[in-house]
Amino acid sequence: MNVKRIVSVLFILLSYIALAGAMQTIISHFTPTKPTLPYAEVRINADKHVQVLICKDWVPKPEGTDFASASTSTEVGQDVYYWIDLNGVSESELFTQMEVHANGPVPQHDYHGIIRWAHDQKQISIDLHRAASTSRPFGANGTYVIRKITTAPFMNENSI
Repeated sequence: MNVKRIVSVLFILLSYIALAGAMQTIISHFTPTKPTLPYAEVRINADKHVQVLICKDWVPKPEGTDFASASTSTEVGQDVYYWIDLNGVSESELFTQMEVHANGPVPQHDYHGIIRWAHDQKQISIDLHRAASTSRPFGANGTYVIRKITTAPFMNENSI
């Protein structure tokens, strides 16, 4: 008699676990994903010059994944899609001379404008326009939260 009760309890527990897993998969499938928000990283070299990286996080979405066997941890990568070399020292809050680079096969253009680094608020504001035409704004204009300030090597054309 005790064996039947143990088997019954185990069956009920395993059924509950399977049902909970299936419900979690269904809920995560229908929950809208949050858009990846861009952010900035600041790199400072030995001469105290500044480079700003405009980045975004992305999560690889492999196709044909078997959700029953898929890992619950997601791998997050980083995509740098602009970097800006600022001519000035890191103690500055306002930069007007800069060199803008884009990641990938994007045509390079000369930009002018202002980049304002609010040190106390850990954010950077970019307001740039193409030098040839003031009506064409820079694709990454806006205010970004600075996630990291580091002395990592500067990005260059060969680091793509």
